[in-house]
Amino acid sequence: MLPNFMIIGIAKCGTTTLCNILDNHPQIFITNPKEPNYFNKSIQFDSTRDQYEALFENAGSIPFRGEGSVGYTNPNRIHFIPKRIHEVVPNCKLIFMVRHPIKRMESEWKMHLRQQKTKYDFTDALQFDMMLYNHGMYWNILSHYLKYFEKEQILVVFMEDLVDCFDDEIVRILTHIGADTKHKLNNRQSNSADSYRKDTGVSTILKGMIGKNLKSKIPDSIKDVLKGHLTSEWEYNFKWDSVLYTEVAQFFIEDSQALLEYITKFIAP
Repeated sequence: MLPNFMIIGIAKCGTTTLCNILDNHPQIFITNPKEPNYFNKSIQFDSTRDQYEALFENAGSIPFRGEGSVGYTNPNRIHFIPKRIHEVVPNCKLIFMVRHPIKRMESEWKMHLRQQKTKYDFTDALQFDMMLYNHGMYWNILSHYLKYFEKEQILVVFMEDLVDCFDDEIVRILTHIGADTKHKLNNRQSNSADSYRKDTGVSTILKGMIGKNLKSKIPDSIKDVLKGHLTSEWEYNFKWDSVLYTEVAQFFIEDSQALLEYITKFIAP
């Protein structure tokens, strides 16, 4: 069994949120894990086909089967991923999620900071991490998919529209997939940068002494005493310089204009 729709990215543009929302529709099945990344693995592409198909076995008679691997829009591998997907599921519907490219790069840097994958503050990251930019070149990425898939197979969704016009966008997405649009779905935002918390020094010491999963190991009476002292809000500490913002925005202008022109022509031929 194979997918008949995919949410292919872009990273930090609401793909997890959309997968969680759609997974509550009775006609839609989303894989667990949400991101199998099967078509993104250059070495194991052929050897894991059975394992990939097995992820959809639990769908049973559910008609619409999907996954949400943002790795399918990885700029470093975009030259081969669309072709691979088309070879296996040529009639698959694709959902291509985007957002304001500068907001997206901010979100990606915050994620890297939380995961300790960057040593740079935001200003330095803008100088040394080109992937912050390349992930936001939406038209460049989408154009690779248009070499193999028909325009009608690809729905471009702006994360901002999903947040601000939720009901209308969900109807548009369900219509694209083919699912019943009358079933009510609720907005459930996931992976918001503001929702993450980090360990405090107290938490780090306790984990070193008694291991992870502190909540299950600490008596309730002590939990009340420690409440508010185990985690704290992330402080990202960055502020745009107006000149730098203009320079970064200039990088995206041509690509963004091409995407908007494509969407306008496709929606209103």
